[in-house]
Amino acid sequence: MSWFEVVQNQVQNTSNWIKFTNDTLNSESVRNFQKTLFKTSNASTFSTSQIGILIGIFIAILVNLKTNKQFQKCFSNNDGVNLAKICAVYLFILPIFSIILGICLIYRNIVNIVLKVRHGERFKGILDANDAVWTVESETWTSIINILVLMEDKTPANANSSEDKSGIIVDMIRNKFQNVASCKNESYQKIFYHLNRELGYSYWTKGNTRIEDYVRCTDIPTASEFLTSEDLRRWFGMISNTEISHGDHSCLWEILVCRKPFRENGLIRYPIICRVHHSLGDGVALLRFFLEGIADQLTTTPLNGSSETLPEHYPSKEARIKVKENLLYLRNTAQNTFKWTKMIISILFYLVEHISTPADLNSLHGPSLSGRKTSFWIHETEESYLLPCLRKLKRKIPDARFSDLILTSLSSSLYKYFAKSENIPKNIKIIVPARVEALQKEMRLENKFSVALQRLPIVPPLGKASNVKDITSKVSKIKEETDKVRSKSDYAINFAIMTIFGYILPYPVLSGILDSKLATMVFSNLPGPTEEAHLGNFKITNLSFSVPHRDTTGIGITLLTYAGKMHFAISADTAVVPTVEQGQEILQEMENEIRHYVEISEDEYRKT
Repeated sequence: MSWFEVVQNQVQNTSNWIKFTNDTLNSESVRNFQKTLFKTSNASTFSTSQIGILIGIFIAILVNLKTNKQFQKCFSNNDGVNLAKICAVYLFILPIFSIILGICLIYRNIVNIVLKVRHGERFKGILDANDAVWTVESETWTSIINILVLMEDKTPANANSSEDKSGIIVDMIRNKFQNVASCKNESYQKIFYHLNRELGYSYWTKGNTRIEDYVRCTDIPTASEFLTSEDLRRWFGMISNTEISHGDHSCLWEILVCRKPFRENGLIRYPIICRVHHSLGDGVALLRFFLEGIADQLTTTPLNGSSETLPEHYPSKEARIKVKENLLYLRNTAQNTFKWTKMIISILFYLVEHISTPADLNSLHGPSLSGRKTSFWIHETEESYLLPCLRKLKRKIPDARFSDLILTSLSSSLYKYFAKSENIPKNIKIIVPARVEALQKEMRLENKFSVALQRLPIVPPLGKASNVKDITSKVSKIKEETDKVRSKSDYAINFAIMTIFGYILPYPVLSGILDSKLATMVFSNLPGPTEEAHLGNFKITNLSFSVPHRDTTGIGITLLTYAGKMHFAISADTAVVPTVEQGQEILQEMENEIRHYVEISEDEYRKT
């Protein structure tokens, strides 16, 4: 079983998959609406049927106000809010809202025609909706994902040698991506597009950048023949918020191979940073793509892809089946239109709630970001076996998810962190990304994820005399908050917001709507390959994944499971985490708490 099939199973598993329990909304209706209304991002005009769907939705919203139970539940409360007044507000807001969207839609199509004429065959279309949201950036935060890879030299004779082998690694990687460049699969060609912004919209153009510009060697200034951990962290933090440094900053990725190796416990490892703009795809898709692009044994999907053609004439039986399929499609379209009627109402409720929700107030959230980063990571060792032990512990806690255990350890770590400098907050808000579609067997670069705002209670760490019941009690507090988020429609609504607004609205309007000012941090749990990847005489031993954070949310924490081990990473703006030591403290206390859970569980197992 390939690693991305394992990831697909994990995504579909209840421990990692978002189960929308709201009967009205589901990811299938979101996808069907997106396919129906926004079939292509580079269409020159909007079809009559698409415009009809939009008009029908807004009419249905107005009619649905009187009978919508969710609407009545939300606004028929004891606050004295008059339902008739609320309806009047909606009758005033929705027409204006629809007119604005309609004007933006017409303008977008005009821009699309202008760009197509101006750039000719080089024009590859305005960005898809979910890609476009990541073009919103500022001077102090970017949408670049940084992946630190350590490649270990497997040659025993080189265990203590500082011989420069970076050129060998660069040549092997370039050869891999040269094969990608020569294939005709449009999804793969996307990585060689250039990102541009003009007339208010972001769009792709076909680039002429050479593979040699994308994959190259780099130097880390140091007097020693080997890099230290401090050198590596300083380098990673220094470049993590800079633009891609080739192709007039319109290129979307680069791979930097350091000329000097990193020596740890007698092992020689070459640091590599894969830097990629989030508009190319989400974390799962990008990690899979770049590992398959670098490694020898992970590419199980043919690069040239495959196409399927329909026969010229259908037999009568197949024709009848096709008619039934069309009828089913129309019925599903009607059902999805009704569901999206409720979705748009929910969006307005959600936006009102979002505006009225207070932002976190603590030492890790509030100041304007500086654009300078501190970075730290912890790689689980070969001998620790924390990951399988933690999964075994999860089975002892009723209905617990793996992510609940990790969030519990984060909560305890933050408790200690806050206790040193201020009053300990009862809870903080965290942004939790999740994929809304399982991985497909065929490799595709796309953004198929959403986010939700989750409250994280700040609870004290366990004492030395604690037992599994104490762990269960702590985890249940975190799980309760996770259940609340997963029982609501926040993921579906946020995905709808990104789909509709990302497609229609020009950049200046989009940047004003998409903000992240409420939460203290982003937490991402990313499943990776279950086996180590290899490239020639090198093997990939460690991976650190840095997620972007924006606005006043200045911290990103990532857990990446790779080759049976956990790899933690933190990337924080110096405005909220001034030193590497503070970031190290947060991750180290997380690991200590996890080890304590495992020790308690193993002790009770031995006693029984």
